[in-house]
Amino acid sequence: MKKIFSLAVICFVMTTMTSCHHDRDDSLDDVSMSVNTSVTEAHVLSRNEYTHFTEYFNTIKLDEAFTWKYEKDGCFARAHKMGEILQAKYGIHPSHLKKIWIGNSRGDLLKKWEYHVALVVVGSGGNPLNGMVIDPALFPDGPVTPQEWAYKCNNGSSNKSAVSKLEYYAPKIKVDKSGKRIWNAEDKVNNYSFYSISNKAYFDGVTTCVLTTIKNNFENWRRKVRHDPNSTIDIARCTG
Repeated sequence: MKKIFSLAVICFVMTTMTSCHHDRDDSLDDVSMSVNTSVTEAHVLSRNEYTHFTEYFNTIKLDEAFTWKYEKDGCFARAHKMGEILQAKYGIHPSHLKKIWIGNSRGDLLKKWEYHVALVVVGSGGNPLNGMVIDPALFPDGPVTPQEWAYKCNNGSSNKSAVSKLEYYAPKIKVDKSGKRIWNAEDKVNNYSFYSISNKAYFDGVTTCVLTTIKNNFENWRRKVRHDPNSTIDIARCTG
C-alpha cells in the first residue's frame, strides 16, 4: 500500500517523535508485540473489558467517513478514525484500543501493499491478542482475530505482525539497495511516526483530508482503474 509523505511533513514528524520520546514516561522500546506472543506475556491493562465486537464493527462499517472499496491506500487514516469513533460513541478508553501492523520485509503482502494497519479492540484480561481486529476493507463480514488478519495480509508470505498503541500513526518506509520500498512491523519506535496530545490535531486533520479525498474521488478512480490497474487516488496533498 503506497503511502506518500512530503519531505516537509517527514521533517515535522521526525521532530515530533523526538519531543514525544522525551515526554513519555514509559519505554517506547516495548510498544510492539508479535501476534505470536503468549497470553501470559501480555500486559494487563484493566479489569474493564469491551467485548461487543460485532456492534463496534457495524458502527465502523456504516460510518459515512469511510470508502471501504478503495483498498489501495489510506489504511493509516482509517485505523486512526476508527479509534476516534469508538472512543466517542462507546467511551472506550484508549488503552483498550490498539493498532495492528504488518510490513513487506519478508515477502509481498496482499495487493502488493508495502504495509497494512487496522484497529484492534483489546480482549479479555487486557490482552490485545485475545481481542478482535476491525478492518471492513479486508474483512467486510465482521471482526476477526489478529492471527486471521495477519494470515490474509501475508497472502503466503512470512511477515510478522506487531501491535502498538493508538498514537502510532504511520510507518517510515525504507528503500533497500535495489530501490524497493520495504517496511518491517517488528522494528520498534523509530520505525513509526506518532502523535502526542500537543500535536494530535494535526494528525486528525491529515486523517480527515485523506478520507475526504478518497471519498470525493472514488467514482472517478473506479472508472480510471478499469483501463489502468495502477491508477490511485492522490492523497499526497493531505500530508504536505
